[in-house]
Amino acid sequence: MLPKIDVPIYDLQLLSLKDKVRYRPFTVKEEKLFLMAGQSEEKETILNTVKQVVNNCMIDKVNVDNLPIFDLEYIFLNLRAKSVGEEVNLKYQCNNIMQDDKKCDAIVNFNINLTDVKPEYSKKHETKIEISDKMGIVMKYPTVKSVQSKNIQNEADSFFEIMVDCIDYVYDKDDIFYAKDTKREELVEFVESLQTKDLQKIKVFFETMPKIKKETSFECKKCGYKDKLTIEGIESFFG
Repeated sequence: MLPKIDVPIYDLQLLSLKDKVRYRPFTVKEEKLFLMAGQSEEKETILNTVKQVVNNCMIDKVNVDNLPIFDLEYIFLNLRAKSVGEEVNLKYQCNNIMQDDKKCDAIVNFNINLTDVKPEYSKKHETKIEISDKMGIVMKYPTVKSVQSKNIQNEADSFFEIMVDCIDYVYDKDDIFYAKDTKREELVEFVESLQTKDLQKIKVFFETMPKIKKETSFECKKCGYKDKLTIEGIESFFG
């Protein structure tokens, strides 16, 4: 019988969990999945692969479907860093407009250190949405499960459904009404009764919630154009 190969174990602090979680690096089995996902342009395929790899590599039991998207992405980037290498080579097509009014279109290569990439909060981020001085909503983050369950083609309808899913509770001066104890029809009716200004506040919650992103700068070797680039979303870090 062949000997078993010892693998290192690492720990990681997630935003949504109190205790650190432990994980092991990829094996060849997971590396094949990773390479296949890197060749796909479908977000659903990438997300399913990320879920499978994370499930395989977690030492501590974690319900991946109930993790906020940004925590799942954070685990996966660290898995990739410890398994394949901390640096990933990315490519960007230069959009600089030349003197002949044509795009440069040269491919710019640059490296990103994955250990430098962490979920970032916006300073404007708030989970508490005040409707009035007597009433408000406290939001929770969209999970992997809630996002994947919304097979809706219309973007506006999809956002509305996720928004309803992300209500943690509604409060007034006398009581707290938890979403888990409330019929969905009531939650939908409540959200539909909000004023436009309140809806905008909820949109700010989603726009400013933690995201996996990294700002970098580049210079095109063909035209000399210099610019800053924000890389955001797990699919953007596949090299």
